[in-house]
Amino acid sequence: MSKQTFGGIVAFTLVTVFVALTGCASSFGRSGSEGTIGSAASTRLTSDETGNNRGPLIDRIEITGLQQLVSSDLIIEGTITGENTRFVPDITATEAELDERRAQGLPIGVDVAEYEVTIDQVLKGRVDSSTVIVIPAGAGTAAPIQVGDRVILFLVDISGDPVYAPDQTKYRVIAPEGQFRVEEDNTLFVYAPAPSPLTESYRGKDKSVLEKDILDLVAKLPQPTKEEVLQNARNGADLVIEGTIQGVGEVHFINAMEKPQEWIDQMLAEGKMPGLVLTDYTITVDKVLSDKYAGNPRFFPNWKPLEPGQTIIVTRQGGTYKGVTKLEEPGPLFEIGSREVLFLVGTSLTNYDVPNDGQSRYSTDSRLGRLLIGSDNRLTAFTTKGLGGFYGGQSLDQLEQAIAEFLAQHPLTREEVPAP
Repeated sequence: MSKQTFGGIVAFTLVTVFVALTGCASSFGRSGSEGTIGSAASTRLTSDETGNNRGPLIDRIEITGLQQLVSSDLIIEGTITGENTRFVPDITATEAELDERRAQGLPIGVDVAEYEVTIDQVLKGRVDSSTVIVIPAGAGTAAPIQVGDRVILFLVDISGDPVYAPDQTKYRVIAPEGQFRVEEDNTLFVYAPAPSPLTESYRGKDKSVLEKDILDLVAKLPQPTKEEVLQNARNGADLVIEGTIQGVGEVHFINAMEKPQEWIDQMLAEGKMPGLVLTDYTITVDKVLSDKYAGNPRFFPNWKPLEPGQTIIVTRQGGTYKGVTKLEEPGPLFEIGSREVLFLVGTSLTNYDVPNDGQSRYSTDSRLGRLLIGSDNRLTAFTTKGLGGFYGGQSLDQLEQAIAEFLAQHPLTREEVPAP
């Protein structure tokens, strides 16, 4: 596997949660349901009176009710299991400004703390990893966040942010009010440094009170339609195929938290997976349901489409490394000989302007769905995400017809098809 291709797969699959202890945060990414956030003001900052860099862009949002927190992309309950600090430069400053700060002994960036959180429960949103990485969205907390804390966090997707997540999927806490610690007796401790009507209404209450209120509000949020899910699959997947799993290839271990080898060996000896695992599978293409590039020859005339009978390498999260097995995506690991409908991304350039060499590489995106094809061509959904929520239990013919009809009625525009 080339370093470029493998790096793209890691960037796609490594899901982390992130917020800065110093209060530095990037722009909000997606805001959730329309009309639920209220007003938010963006302020571009460089350094305060003490010369401490506060980060390039901070979106401030006034939280007045739980419904605003529930507009988060992801709400989780979990345990903080790791921490890491890295330096983030201030990309908004010019080279002259940076040189002046250096000359005055002032910082040219900030140290950003990232916390790994092992997810116990997802209260809202979709995440295919069992771990994500965090900290407060404010100028500090009422008490330090520590490894071992049980937490409830309201998170916003900042994937692609040029400062904090240029090549990874990441999240951050939506606001200081969006972080709670669960005590041993299941009561809530409020991390937010300043009290507010919202935080005071849950301080000291049993966590089940907050969970119920969250789930009640989430249940009232609008659900995606079948047409919207088909559109997500059309836009999000480079390929949608029916394929047969032929074999297991290389297993990749990713030391996401950059832990020392002794710690990794100790975790493995205890039967715990100390990082991210990716597994390569050899898959034979039985049928191509959608090919974003081959379906648009007017945009990509030199694209070499996959044909039934060809072999590709598909990398997905999860696998067995040194005797320890970890499941990351919904459902079990691929089973040799099984047939599945797969939604694939990360198209290899080996398809473009050169003959397909049978080693084209893709990664799965189970957010769009994962469907097992039975011997009677009945579909079993491993997840209700994406098309799985509509076509689990249906026939393969029904899914094939729906995808074909949608593609015929909704062809991609040039702007919707990025270069491979």
